[in-house]
Amino acid sequence: MKRTIISVVAGLILLIITYFLSGLIMGSGDKIVAKAVSAEENVKVTSVKNSTNDASLNLNSIVQSENKLQLISEVTGIIDFTNIRFKKGQKFKKGQTIIKINSDEAEAFLRQSRSQFQNQIASVLADIKIDYPDSYQKWEEYFLNYDIESDIAELPKQSTNNETFFLTGRGIISSYYGVKSSEERLNKYKIVAPFDGVVSSSFVENGTMARAGLVLGEFINSDSFEIEVDIASEYKSYIIKDKEVYIKLSDGSSVNGKINRINNNVNRETQTVSVFVKSNSKKLSDGMYVDLILSLKSFDNSFKISRSMIKNDSIVHIVKSMAVKNKIVNPEFYGDNYAIVTGLDDGDLVIQTQIPEIFEGMKVKIMD
Repeated sequence: MKRTIISVVAGLILLIITYFLSGLIMGSGDKIVAKAVSAEENVKVTSVKNSTNDASLNLNSIVQSENKLQLISEVTGIIDFTNIRFKKGQKFKKGQTIIKINSDEAEAFLRQSRSQFQNQIASVLADIKIDYPDSYQKWEEYFLNYDIESDIAELPKQSTNNETFFLTGRGIISSYYGVKSSEERLNKYKIVAPFDGVVSSSFVENGTMARAGLVLGEFINSDSFEIEVDIASEYKSYIIKDKEVYIKLSDGSSVNGKINRINNNVNRETQTVSVFVKSNSKKLSDGMYVDLILSLKSFDNSFKISRSMIKNDSIVHIVKSMAVKNKIVNPEFYGDNYAIVTGLDDGDLVIQTQIPEIFEGMKVKIMD
């Protein structure tokens, strides 16, 4: 009996001690939590002022001449340079002869063709005077004004179908176009600059035998340039033709260009679209490596922030009453390291400091 009483008393004492110890532990835990909640984080903020922001992309590419011609011989003959030699770096004005191929034989053949045609006209004049008297005068004038040293003039217009049949049967029309063909062929012995430019490569020397299909060299426009850049297809809707482009050169200087052409087709492998930037700057050269900043679409009443400040694709943390508040925003555009958003109000204080496990209601202290 005595042993039982001792056991009961010991159990009550142990229960009372456990109760007081648990109260102390719980009380100290509340103090720790309260202390954690009441802790303040030091943060840096930026004040929102909405404005118009341009979306832009940083890119790089190689400058190319907008007009680049590969010069190919269409005839056979010995190359005979003009006073200005066809050498790399040589400049030519529009209309100047770049290369001349000896055409003595072709010129002699053309004179022969013109002379034969003149004889054919003379042989039919008597028949025209008898059968088509109304047309005789114009054919006589054509014959008298004919010059084998000049380009052939257009044939007089036939008055009737019978007249056309007559001329065709006598081979007049066929010979006329034969002379025209020889004149066109003679023009191929001389290559004329279609624009102001410079020889970028030359593969022939004076006296070289040119054959049909031989590549003679390359001629480029030195006043107009184009830069092709590939842009992710997700930005396709933001690209605007004629939008200004900032072009930065390796020496630190910069020139301006504009979006000239847009290829709407998406590359299957890279999922990009090609955009062509044009510039007429004298500082550019074919083959030059440049950096570009492409201005895309503009967003009104928007604000530009760091991409890292957006959480869960639509939440930005701001400070209100010295505590963190979540603000829902609409990301309109993502750049390389920034985002343009709408939904913030002027004066909102956006937190720039990265805080692990940040939560709404957290007490913060704004740093200067």
